[in-house]
Parts: sequence; C-alpha cells; structure tokens
Amino acid sequence: MPDMPTTVRSSVTSPDVRPSPSPYVTTPADLDRMLHAWENRFAHPAWRQRPYDLMTQAVLLGDEWLGSVVRNPGGVSRPNERIVAFTVRQWLDLILPSNDLIWSRAIRDYLLGEHDKPFDLMAWDADGTRLPARMHIEYLRSLFLNNDLAKGRFEVAGRSLALGDMKLAMFVVGAERDHVALWHSVFKLHLLNDGELTFVLTSGGHNAGIVSEPGYPHRHFRNHVRDAGARTLGPDEWQRDTAPQDGSWWLEWIAWLDRHSTRRVDPPPIGAPGFVPLCDAPGTYVFEG
Repeated sequence: MPDMPTTVRSSVTSPDVRPSPSPYVTTPADLDRMLHAWENRFAHPAWRQRPYDLMTQAVLLGDEWLGSVVRNPGGVSRPNERIVAFTVRQWLDLILPSNDLIWSRAIRDYLLGEHDKPFDLMAWDADGTRLPARMHIEYLRSLFLNNDLAKGRFEVAGRSLALGDMKLAMFVVGAERDHVALWHSVFKLHLLNDGELTFVLTSGGHNAGIVSEPGYPHRHFRNHVRDAGARTLGPDEWQRDTAPQDGSWWLEWIAWLDRHSTRRVDPPPIGAPGFVPLCDAPGTYVFEG
C-alpha cells in the first residue's frame, strides 16, 4: 500500500491558530498552489472557507491518494495502468461537489442551516407519483428497464406496438443536461419512425428543462422539424445546424398543438351524481407545504 499523501489542506484558516505539525496539513500558500493546479475547479474563494474547505480537503486527499495507487503499480502493464487511471479519474470526477446535484443543497441545509424557500418546481419535484400501481410498474419495467417500446415488444390490447407503424406527427423533447434521459438517446427516435418529427432540445436538466414556463431569463432551446420521409441528421450535425432560440420551448409546443388539433372546447364538468366537487381542479393539496 503506498504512503498516504502529505499535501492536504488544513481546515483551520484562522491566523490566530498555528498550523498543526502533522504531515497531512499544509499552509494556505501550499493550498493555493494545489487548488490552482487542480483544473481551476476550486477557483472560487468560497472553497477556502468553512464548511466548504472540508470538502476541498476531502477531494484533494482522495485525488492524490488514488493517484498514488495507480502510478507505477507492480505487476501491471502500461496499457492496463492507463485504463485503471482513467477509471479512477472518472469516479473521482463523479463525486466532485461541482458535479453533484446533492452537495450544494446538503451544505446549505445541514451545515449552514439555510433552508431553501419552497417554490413551484421544488413542490412539483417533491410530489409523489400519482399513478395506479399497475401502470407505474408497467412503465418502469416495460418502457424504462426493458425498453420494450423501442424494441417492438410493448403490447397494447394483446398486440405488439411498433413505432415505425405510427403515422401521427410527433413532438419530442430532450434536455441538454438531462442525466436520466440523455438527449442523444432521446434523439434516436428519429431512427425508429420516419414520419413527421419535431425535436426540441432545451436548456436545463431533467426537471427544469421540462418545467420551463415562459418568463425566466437565460433559457433557450433548439427546434427542428424533420418532414415525413426526409433525411435524418445525426445528433451532433443536428445540433450544429440548428440555431438556439431564447425563451421557453412551451410557446413552440402550444403552436404545434394548435397546428395539429381541432378547435378548443371547454373542459368537462367535474364531479358525479351524489359527489359534489369540493373545489376547483387541481385541488388544494398543491398549496400544502
């Protein structure tokens, strides 16, 4: 086992406290040198202040120790050493605070005691899955886990459904930073159906990219219509040739619905004989904290 690294930043930043003689603690000057050399990922001064300095120390410690593990290990060929080093780097990047959607909220909530004020997207995200159990299981197993719809195995009324047989126009949305449904994967629907397909690539991730109502700044989207039977572009070619537009993709969606729908009608009344509606839809639970 290699020796533990000696260049670990001290979490004590007060000038009134002398640095520990421990070999695992460095001076602020050493820390600045280390952070500058580390791909500028800790360039912000907040990384040198509590409680963020603790995370800085943990990441630097893990980086150097893992690096010492994969450098010149005995009995390992050079190609395999590079493979191991690459894999370790990917795992380390995965746990970086800057790449994690959990750390920022966890630090504010549990370390600083600064609780986020609820807003519409947070309430929507915290809302439970309101689907019948059988429908929920079928969705997760057939559509998500087994990918039966894309592979022609998904059955409706006892018959397999093939996406290539669908002749209706499609409106498909992907998000640039979606970590669940990567937009390159969503784009593959172009290869499964040759009908009219409108593909929208929006800014944001899995949640904010979809719940992207008009009125918010710094949002954009790309939109392109592939006519029925027309040539299909590759995803990177599509992105290069499709210019971004500022604003929310919802307005484009509404316009698409207007072009492909009949006239608008009033919604049906709610309630039933013997069951008087308690309030207007969608109910009062959406206002509960």
